[in-house]
Amino acid sequence: MNWKFDEAAQVKLQLEAIEAVAARLRRLERMRRQNNAVIAQSALPDADGAPQTSLFLVRGGAVRRHLTIPNEEKAWTRAARIVREVFEGENDVAQFTAKTELDEMMILDRWLRSNGASPCVAWMNDKTSRQWSSNATRKLRNSLEYGRQNTGDGS
Repeated sequence: MNWKFDEAAQVKLQLEAIEAVAARLRRLERMRRQNNAVIAQSALPDADGAPQTSLFLVRGGAVRRHLTIPNEEKAWTRAARIVREVFEGENDVAQFTAKTELDEMMILDRWLRSNGASPCVAWMNDKTSRQWSSNATRKLRNSLEYGRQNTGDGS
């Protein structure tokens, strides 16, 4: 009888490694498909002390644009146009994802999973209406104004 325990153990390790790679690829695919959002937060005031907002445009699991805008109607209109530009059209997926980008995507994925229901996040998945960008910026702007009123940061 020829027992090949060593070979079987080696094959088992190879299968586990293949499964680990496949699991990472599935997670990467899910992040690219589901992590499409606009995240808003209060930014540092401008030189004159006027309040500003930071918008992080997340598409395909990675931050594609970061905007800092003054809280003026004209600026929010421009921001809505930029949001539309980022999220319209096909999401071109690179053949290769660098480890640093993958690490950032994993951190962002964890943050979105735990904070995705907060008012500062407007999800952009499966949007069909051409109004979604203006609706998202309006929602984010309202959540920031509401947050300032309730924290006493009325700057």
